[in-house]
Amino acid sequence: KFKHVVGICHTNYLDYAKREEGIGPFKQQMLKRLNQVVTRAHCHQIIKLSDAVQWMPRQDTCFVHGVSPNFLDVGVRKRELAAGTQRFQKGVYFIGKAIWGKGYTEVVQLLKEHQRRNGRECHVDLYGSGQDLTEIQNVAQHHGLDVSFFPGRDHVDPDMHEYKVFINPSRSDVVATTTAEALAMGKFVIVEDLPCNRFFSTFTNCLVYRTSEEFSQ
Repeated sequence: KFKHVVGICHTNYLDYAKREEGIGPFKQQMLKRLNQVVTRAHCHQIIKLSDAVQWMPRQDTCFVHGVSPNFLDVGVRKRELAAGTQRFQKGVYFIGKAIWGKGYTEVVQLLKEHQRRNGRECHVDLYGSGQDLTEIQNVAQHHGLDVSFFPGRDHVDPDMHEYKVFINPSRSDVVATTTAEALAMGKFVIVEDLPCNRFFSTFTNCLVYRTSEEFSQ
């Protein structure tokens, strides 16, 4: 029907596939080849939002997505507060669907290591709903992590404006919408040095870590 077809890759399905027990690695390799065959047959150009996505025929990497102006408006209002005013009333949070593959594996591991290394806890509020929620809560409780769980909420909700630091240690993202939104709202964002975060690392309020020690710092 169309003379020129552009495909945009914005989900790292290979990472989700490899996490499945037993057949994960096999499924990942099969899916990788299938993706290449289908996109070669149906797309004249492939745009990857980041290089976290597998190699594709006729590919280019460019972050062509953006954020709603609502998030930028929050950032502008925070910036325009009078000098000396406390811009943020809350500390650290993470927001994401409550499944292990969406970053909760990494959150739990990093907070465990931080607690063991520093002998003190770092409180984090976790927002998300999903099928792994109960298991995530049990693991966090087992390790004595100082976290609070809240149901999933729209990131532009006024309650979310008051957090100063957003952490997103997820390794399955291509480009995390929540990270872009937090940056737009003027928060500090802590992310790992990965291809999916390369675009975000160009912003001054993005803090990039390479090791768990740097995450703690």
